Amino acid sequence: MTPITLLVTPITLLAPADPLQAAWDRDCRVVRCNTLPFKSRPCYNFAALPGRFPRPTLRRPEARALRDPISAHRRALAQAVVPQVIATALASVAALLTQDGAWSLGVAAGGAAVIAGGWLSTRLALGGGVGPGTTALLRLLGGMLAKWVVVFAVLLAAVAGAGWPPVAVLAGTLVALVAQIVALARR
Repeated sequence: MTPITLLVTPITLLAPADPLQAAWDRDCRVVRCNTLPFKSRPCYNFAALPGRFPRPTLRRPEARALRDPISAHRRALAQAVVPQVIATALASVAALLTQDGAWSLGVAAGGAAVIAGGWLSTRLALGGGVGPGTTALLRLLGGMLAKWVVVFAVLLAAVAGAGWPPVAVLAGTLVALVAQIVALARR
């Protein structure tokens, strides 16, 4: 039988300017297998064809801005609060000028209910970070449920507890919801 003959030689290339590429080129080898003891076939290493391996390209990663949809959504909701507060304050002042103080407080309570519910919803739904899809969906649904529980609890307390006019409380709620929709639609 004839022994296996291996020829191992370094790849000779032009010296690159990058020291990482130079280190890779220095370690890269060409392996050829001339004969096998039982048959005259080419030798395969790791299911690769014999001969020169392709020269890898080492590129340094470029700095890219990562897209973070959770932070973007959190910022959009935080920026939607300002128009809600302004619209609620304007509606409350308009109710104070046209009606009495109870109407103005009712409008303010309705708007504050939507603003507080939105804040709680944002904290619950987007405060958990990255997780599995099921957990994210449950946080979103829990945040939405908490928002509407807070809104209805404040509306009930304003109408039944404080005795403010129900129409004024609902008008404040409607003003805050429309301001939120308009602010988020402009994004």
